[in-house]
Amino acid sequence: MEAGLRHNGRMEPTEAINGIEASLRLLIRSVLGSDWVTRGTLDVATLEARREEERKRRDGAAIESDLLAYTHIYELRKIIVKNWEEFKPALLERKRFDIYMDRIEDFRNVPMHSRDLLPFERDLLSGIAGELRNVVTIYRSQRGPDLNHYPVVDSLVDSFGNEFNESGAHFTNLRLQVGQVVDFHCRGWDAQDRDLNWKLLTRNFRGEADSATGDTVNLRWVVDESAVGENTSIEIEMTSSGKYHRHRSWDFSTRFAYHVDPPTGG
Repeated sequence: MEAGLRHNGRMEPTEAINGIEASLRLLIRSVLGSDWVTRGTLDVATLEARREEERKRRDGAAIESDLLAYTHIYELRKIIVKNWEEFKPALLERKRFDIYMDRIEDFRNVPMHSRDLLPFERDLLSGIAGELRNVVTIYRSQRGPDLNHYPVVDSLVDSFGNEFNESGAHFTNLRLQVGQVVDFHCRGWDAQDRDLNWKLLTRNFRGEADSATGDTVNLRWVVDESAVGENTSIEIEMTSSGKYHRHRSWDFSTRFAYHVDPPTGG
């Protein structure tokens, strides 16, 4: 489990907020699909401007192209409220949702201004994050029953900003150098609250390179000479601590492919 993200089972505020936003975006994609753009009455130009600002600030990173990734918590709320009847099967009670969102928006401003939440506020925020993630998981499980038995991946992104997609391997077209370090930020969720075990596998040249346990973890790959080649694949595998798994011995796997140049003079 990544250090600092949890204390006595409680999510820290930043991770709780990130988890809530990821859950709501996942729910919006599940309910509205690509129609969220027109049905959310958001200012698309503003979202495009945020994406462009992100591009300028993060030289050398692959920037997320989906505009939903650049929405703020109050905008996610606006999309859901505007289309409440379609979100009602997942969220059930409008009054409770509004109360939760009011508290989340209040709590979000505190750590953003370098102030600490009180212990009971941290507990409440962590609880809301956990409940919303469960609600989304249950809703998606009803649409795809396997999600009720096996864990899911909320997001998985490398240190260049490349994100996994459910269609299979991600061919980054990036050229790496020997000695370079690539980090993978992984976030998953299990409806049965089991431990999630993650592995970074370099099967085409050396085997397991890193591992970690937790809902949110970082995995690190240090590129060495054994990775040199034009199609070097890194595989991220996630498995719950349960007895049964979606694919018999594991629950999730995806690959990132890179080009690795020979050392100078090699």
